Amino acid sequence: TPTTAAPAAEAPARTETLALIESFRAAYERKDLTAVMALFGAEARDRNVTGRQPVEQLYVKNFAALDGIRYDLAQLGVKAPAGNGDLVVEGRFRIRATRLAGHPRAMDVAGPIRWFLRR
Repeated sequence: TPTTAAPAAEAPARTETLALIESFRAAYERKDLTAVMALFGAEARDRNVTGRQPVEQLYVKNFAALDGIRYDLAQLGVKAPAGNGDLVVEGRFRIRATRLAGHPRAMDVAGPIRWFLRR
């Protein structure tokens, strides 16, 4: 079947959304807690952790335990499933770093990732 181009109005939203995800990725690599948390809304959630303060504590713990973080993203797709302005970004992530606890050792974690974005 032929593929049609997205309407012109969707292209800026996709570009803006992917730039936001890139901001998160870059801040995570820098371990910039302030920048990471600035991207979360009032209903912050990461994996099974809900609420701004608990999510912030999760990132504090992760950033303290890791050094030399490389955070790669691939196959990112942007969807607007509800048509209400909310967006879902799905893709694949890979985080490589040195885990500092005990004897420093290499860490390499990869898998699917999903962000829910509200305007």
